[in-house]
Amino acid sequence: MPEIVSLTHVGLLNKGGTVSLSVRSGQSICVVGPAGSGKSRLAAVFARAERPARGTITTPPSVFFSVRQDISRRSKPQGLAKAAGSSSERATHVLNELKLWDLRQKPFSQLSEAQAAACELIEPFAGEDRLIVLDGTFDQLDPWVLAGAFKLMSERLSQGAVAVVATNRPELVERFDAVIVLRDQVPVFAGSPADLLLQSAQRKLTISTAEPDGVRALVAPFEVSVRESSEGLYMQAAEGQAVAAKLLLEGYGSVKFALVRPPTIEDALRALI
Repeated sequence: MPEIVSLTHVGLLNKGGTVSLSVRSGQSICVVGPAGSGKSRLAAVFARAERPARGTITTPPSVFFSVRQDISRRSKPQGLAKAAGSSSERATHVLNELKLWDLRQKPFSQLSEAQAAACELIEPFAGEDRLIVLDGTFDQLDPWVLAGAFKLMSERLSQGAVAVVATNRPELVERFDAVIVLRDQVPVFAGSPADLLLQSAQRKLTISTAEPDGVRALVAPFEVSVRESSEGLYMQAAEGQAVAAKLLLEGYGSVKFALVRPPTIEDALRALI
């Protein structure tokens, strides 16, 4: 697949870290971080609506950038689908997936906030822009519309488009090919969700016992770090607790089991931001 978007040492500030990333046709990027971290600014950079403080970005000439105020209050969902230049069949499909078919003749001003957010997705998913940049739109959708929105995005990606989505929702990150994590307008991670899990979070160890007081007296205070390597799980107890860790893992006394829980995307993000 050809390269569609390229970031070379792009930074939102004149100091701090930068991000370099190549995105090919059919791939998607998630931009995530807390409020004020720079998600909207980076989305604007992707859409060429703002220049980065440092670095260069290459994008295709055909770009859609979601800005709600661009939609007239008198616009209707069906009219937005037609304006995108799609066929009537495609327009019907998009409106159905976004749960807007029954509202297709209702003015934008009379829609709920979630329905208005869904309207922002009509043009990019019914149109033919090569780069789709959505700033917070997915965050405003009703949960039961999300599946349809991701289905439509997948269809556009299969047609060779690239999608960039800025979001506050950690549970959406794993549905993208790449993720950029921002903190204080500085990129602190860029890579795949799988790499984010491996690099940014430790696994948690849970001990189950019938006599918690006795075990606590044996090992308290107890701390052990668990991380994954190419050779398997690596466990390291705090200084002076190696024997206690071994006893617990081998089921000493009243210990029932030692459970290792893999990190979640939210765990990984919390470790970074």
